[in-house]
Amino acid sequence: MQERSTTVVGALVLLLVLLPLGVFVHVSPRFPGSLAGSMIGITGAVLMLVALSYAAVKRIPSLHERITKRVAPRTLLALHVYAGIAGPILGLIHAAHKFNSPLG
Repeated sequence: MQERSTTVVGALVLLLVLLPLGVFVHVSPRFPGSLAGSMIGITGAVLMLVALSYAAVKRIPSLHERITKRVAPRTLLALHVYAGIAGPILGLIHAAHKFNSPLG
């Protein structure tokens, strides 16, 4: 990755580490079930699946051949990294910092 990408990923990881501390500031028992909370949760889940799909593209030869004709492996890796960081961040926001729930 380029230097600028490293800075962006570093900032996102820092946000992921600091975001759980928001439990002391923001607790909303209704947010995860609201429309906005649900959309954030669904988006986070889709991003985590996108990150997971990179492993399939990398290890299944027929899939690898078809996908890399259209998209460069370097681009797929960058998408994997960004989706793998943004998905859990959105998951934490969706959970509204309620870690005592079975899902949280």
